[in-house]
Amino acid sequence: DNGKGANNSQEESETATQQLIRQQKIEKKALTSLTQSFFPGPLTLVAKAHPTIPQILMANTGYVACRSPSHVIARALIDAAGVPIAAPSANKFGHVSPTRAEHVM
Repeated sequence: DNGKGANNSQEESETATQQLIRQQKIEKKALTSLTQSFFPGPLTLVAKAHPTIPQILMANTGYVACRSPSHVIARALIDAAGVPIAAPSANKFGHVSPTRAEHVM
């Protein structure tokens, strides 16, 4: 033993923790900048979900997609609800995104 055994492991762990914190700060800055610039609007952001988000909303991926629509009726519904609204996507997995109602039917 070179005398670094347990201490070296602790240093590596702290380094990994510091890297994780730094990454989270970068993600937070990026998400804040994007939402301030483009919300409400047509942008959908995908990010690591907060632990309180139910798994069913993440399709068990650990990620969640967020959108803040700018349409006046959508905004009125969200405002009236007073809480975030979760809704499924009209996109079928692995298919081109629909651009008309007939594509979804």
